Amino acid sequence: MNKNIWIINQYSGSKHHKKEYRSPSIAKEFVNLGYSVTIISSTHSHHFTHAPEVTKLYTLDEIDNVKYLWIKTKKYSESKSIKRIFSMFEFVYKLFFIPLEEVERPDYIFVSSPSPLPILNGIYFKRKFHAKLIFEVRDLWPLSIIELGNVSSKNIFVVFLKFIEKLAYKKSDYVISVLSHAKEYMMSAGMNKSKFYYVPNGIDKSLINTQTKAKEELLAKIPVDKFIVGYTGSLGIANDIYTFINVAESLKDCKDYFFVLVGDGSEKDKLLKYAKGKNLDNILFLGSVARNEVQSVLQTFDLCYLGLQNQPLFKYGVSPTKLFDYMAAAKPIVYVIDSGNHPVMDASCGYEAIPGDVESIVNVIIKLDSLSQEERDAMGKNGYEYLQENYTYDSLAKKIIDIIK
Repeated sequence: MNKNIWIINQYSGSKHHKKEYRSPSIAKEFVNLGYSVTIISSTHSHHFTHAPEVTKLYTLDEIDNVKYLWIKTKKYSESKSIKRIFSMFEFVYKLFFIPLEEVERPDYIFVSSPSPLPILNGIYFKRKFHAKLIFEVRDLWPLSIIELGNVSSKNIFVVFLKFIEKLAYKKSDYVISVLSHAKEYMMSAGMNKSKFYYVPNGIDKSLINTQTKAKEELLAKIPVDKFIVGYTGSLGIANDIYTFINVAESLKDCKDYFFVLVGDGSEKDKLLKYAKGKNLDNILFLGSVARNEVQSVLQTFDLCYLGLQNQPLFKYGVSPTKLFDYMAAAKPIVYVIDSGNHPVMDASCGYEAIPGDVESIVNVIIKLDSLSQEERDAMGKNGYEYLQENYTYDSLAKKIIDIIK
């Protein structure tokens, strides 16, 4: 008899709702391995580009042979808002009353962060169904709120989250994290070291194989006679695009270099204004493109840029999804993140630079430019092969099943 898996992730999307890809990608691979999977998610998320259309409090759906149970929650517009916090509690409350007669009894229950609150539901359902409970940590809450959000560790909500976090580590049978170096931190919060397993983010192989070409008018805006340093992804504060613009300014007199930004985000208008104030003619902002068109844009780049602000939190490791898009494109990568892990160096597919240090980044760009095309192609190939061996969701799903079965 097939085993049943529940994935409780308030922010899980799908190929129709975009943004949060890990849960649906892993769920699809679990199905391919013979498991029945139900994702339990909210009808509203700041991550969604298209929210599910529902009329009932609980709505069943099926996408790619994965069952979905959408829980209707109120809308909110900002990720950092009181309304989002209310939404978290609303999701947890309504999750206790899901129509159990309409979903299959779980053998395994995954509770996926960032919010650890649904672990309360996970503990309840674990006891009710005698299931295994897996806590999947993608963000270290409340530590991320303290260090990235500048919220006091004495804040009442942070104190409450800390209690929930410790409960999650204590009551879970397994703790799976995308953060390679988080084990010691979790142990300091009460986790038994034998529970920890590292399973990074990855990419869906089918996404690589079903790419379509971006619109010609968009691709035509990217120069063909320049050395292109490109970035695709969110234009938010954490991505430190201001440094990327400063690098473009530093190389503005070197007419061979051109910088391209593909994406949207909360900082886009400010970044446009910032770049315009520098009077740069070597940088181009393009809007976001469909995920299945990203690879055709990446093929126009000579180097792919991946950066984050310098934050102590990153010592526990990072697993940015755009890294895997870059590796899939077989392009050399400029890795501008001070993190506990070093995926680009591990794959020999690029070089590291110091976050916020324009001179360091410029030197890496020039160093990669000085290589022959054959040498850069070899780097790109290294990344592509490393991706196939370590970061595809079919292999990651198998790894998870080997852990929990």
